[in-house]
Amino acid sequence: MTGERLLRQYERTMNETGDLIIGYDLCPDFVRISCCSMDATEPEDVFFDEEGLKQSIATLLCKKRGEDVWLVGEEALQCALAGQGIVVDNLLGMISRSGQTILEGVSYTAQQLCAIFLKQTLELVYRRYEGKQLARLCIAVPQTDAVLLDTIYSAVSAAGLLEDQVHIMGHAECFGYYAERYGKSNAVGMTGLFDLTKIGLEYYEAVCRRNVRPAQMLVQHEVLEEHFSLDILKQKTGAKMADSILTSCAERIFHGKNISQVYLAGEGFAHCTEWSETFLDLICRQRHVHYDHNLFAKGALYAAMIEQEVLTKSPYHLLCEGRIPSEVSMEVVQKNRKKKLILCPGGCDWYEAGTTVELIPEKCDSLELKVVRLFDAKQKMCRIPLTQMPKRPDKTTRIEVQIYFLSAEEMVVRIADLGFGELYPASDTVVEQKIYVG
Repeated sequence: MTGERLLRQYERTMNETGDLIIGYDLCPDFVRISCCSMDATEPEDVFFDEEGLKQSIATLLCKKRGEDVWLVGEEALQCALAGQGIVVDNLLGMISRSGQTILEGVSYTAQQLCAIFLKQTLELVYRRYEGKQLARLCIAVPQTDAVLLDTIYSAVSAAGLLEDQVHIMGHAECFGYYAERYGKSNAVGMTGLFDLTKIGLEYYEAVCRRNVRPAQMLVQHEVLEEHFSLDILKQKTGAKMADSILTSCAERIFHGKNISQVYLAGEGFAHCTEWSETFLDLICRQRHVHYDHNLFAKGALYAAMIEQEVLTKSPYHLLCEGRIPSEVSMEVVQKNRKKKLILCPGGCDWYEAGTTVELIPEKCDSLELKVVRLFDAKQKMCRIPLTQMPKRPDKTTRIEVQIYFLSAEEMVVRIADLGFGELYPASDTVVEQKIYVG
């Protein structure tokens, strides 16, 4: 997109109040989307065909030969099959490793391809909701890592979107929002989710903890070894084996737990009533069981709706993959009184977390940080020596303490010498230390 067109998009967004909220589930093999308007409270699944049957599109691009024309979904497949285009598949994998590919002698980065794919798929949504402007887009991905998040956020502007309109979160976090939305009557027990796709079998479990303040919702995620190819479901013996595998898996997971609600997601469970009789009989015993093909997109949508204040904010402090599991603080003296300075509150998005403060050390040769794990209140003290700092009289050194995260469980503390006015100029001294907060 040219700079002039980007400027027009920006001006249009700033001058008009957006009223379309989108939950966008970006997976290795498919994309699913759920939407709602600002005046609505329930999601609408987006269909990608005129008959209203196809609720997902393949995660691939196709460039028409000799033209600067890009296609997605069924149009991309048809163009490729006709020999008129070049397909770019495994798009999410390319984004995750920040790769690139060459098409007709031109090199395209993962960021460029991601921007094209986002723009093309969102155009399908805009056609359905003609006249509406984007208010908020929440993109769900299986797991969050630094390279993937960097690439997608960088692609947002190139796709004609504003960065503050977009948020990215992992599937575990999306399930937390979904479970909270549909589990309000679940006063006791846990909520489970089996997600069966071509990629594998995964299990998520959400439990509400009301005996702590603030109340917590803990979402745990496990990639299960009991995986099988979805192709075996086409044969009677294969389907029977799949039913046995799932049953054994559920028995192991549910043993000794009060699982009161179970959700099924993924194309593998789309017709599970036809082949998983034993598995369904087990998980349906005194439990509410529901299949939702668009679960993660809806979870992302609910998160976006809360950010837009369409829905009330959850009373639970969500703890899951992609969120920092611990509170990080230190004791400081301000106006002759000791106080607790929270550097990271815990439970926040690791990619967006971080802070910078200026301190004046007094009669100390180290910085002590207190790390308290929110789930079980376990705590530890982390000591960072300041012996490398220039030797000066007491209270004549200012230091800058910067905290940022490499992942949800790995924090970096960077301490830089700022000197003290004209008497003690700043030096180039910097101390860095990684701290595990998981």
